This record gives sequence, structure tokens and C-alpha cells, in this order.
Amino acid sequence: MKKILLAGVLLLASCAGTTNIHGSLVKPADVDKLRIGVHDKQQVMRILGTPSTVSTLNGEKWYYITDITVTEPLQKPSLKERQIIGLVFTQDGILDRVFDKDETVAKNFSPESTTTQTQGEKLGVGEQIYLNLTSGLN
Repeated sequence: MKKILLAGVLLLASCAGTTNIHGSLVKPADVDKLRIGVHDKQQVMRILGTPSTVSTLNGEKWYYITDITVTEPLQKPSLKERQIIGLVFTQDGILDRVFDKDETVAKNFSPESTTTQTQGEKLGVGEQIYLNLTSGLN
């Protein structure tokens, strides 16, 4: 009888969904520790950790992105919550502004789906091998 009960419990437990957290989990209490006009990039990194991404143009914007997904049995994972906290720094690296994306905007935030052509897409396999072998001969 105990084996049947144990098997039933294990079967029910295996049907439970799972929750996954991806990215930088930033606590509101940690964000409250930040002082605009006082903290520099190193101090912010000590408080919040490494940002998920940094703006590529000048590095003055940092983003901390957290995705919480739920996976139910026999289902694709679904986004339950997304948090995006942005930080803007001055040219001197001092914290200038803290902002967050609200739930509706954050869920629609996604990377560009188009691809950028590279030189390798235009060359054939033989041409790529030849160029790689001869690149160090100059």
C-alpha cells in the first residue's frame, strides 16, 4: 500500500510546473541603495552586479534584465514576468538616472529578429579557406 501511495505522490510531483529565472535578479532594496550623482560605475557594479547588457555606442547606459518563465508539463515555456532596469551614467561615469520598464513595455521588448550579412556569406567555402591560409603571408 505504501508503494502505491509513494508512486502516486511521485507521479503528481512530476506533473508540477517549473519556474526559471534568467538574467540579473535585481532586488528593489538594492536599487534603493543607489545614489544619483554620487555612485560611479564600480560602486554600482558592487551593489547590483554585472549588467545584463551595456549600450554599444558609448557605454553610458546599463541594463539589468530579468526573465521569469514558467514551464508546465507538455507545454512550451511562457514568460511570466520581465523586469528591465536601466541606468544612465554621465560622461565621467557617475550615476545620472535610474529607470525601469513597466510590464507592458517590457514584455514587448525583444531583440531584432533580422540578421546582418557578413562577408563569409558572400564567399564560397574554397574562397574562405584560401583567404584564411593566405592571410598570414603578407
